Amino acid sequence: MENKTPVNNAAAAEVASPAEHDAAHQGCCASRRAVLGGAVMGAAALGLAACGPSGPAEIPEATGKPEAVMKVSDLAVGSQASAAAGQTKLVLFRPSEKEVLAFSAVCTHAGCEVSPGSENRFHCPCHESWFKAEDGTVISGPANAPLPRFACEIKGEDILVYI
Repeated sequence: MENKTPVNNAAAAEVASPAEHDAAHQGCCASRRAVLGGAVMGAAALGLAACGPSGPAEIPEATGKPEAVMKVSDLAVGSQASAAAGQTKLVLFRPSEKEVLAFSAVCTHAGCEVSPGSENRFHCPCHESWFKAEDGTVISGPANAPLPRFACEIKGEDILVYI
């Protein structure tokens, strides 16, 4: 005796071929793919923006009490130095006879101390980040944000920094 399972022809008629199924559902799947693809691309763009180097630190206004951190004669034009204003550690760069730039000596990556480097660059020895002495921007990371800048001026024989 042969065992036959009854077939429901009505249900079988409702089942489409694979090609018909794909054609019928292409619009919904494409829009889901588009939404998911857009979400992934948006998240990637945000991630890259957060990790990418940002522009130079804004030039701060000279407000508050200035603190003398070094004699002008101790920082030659084109050179760099470490200094401190109270508890704030700094790196200085003197690009011209009449200008000195002051930046935080705290690396924006992991908080290590940045020091004067070579070729107008500040260096963080902990993870090998390099910053431009001219504006504090990141040359190479893992740091991804510029060094914060402080207002600074030459007054008489002193270099003053406003913290």
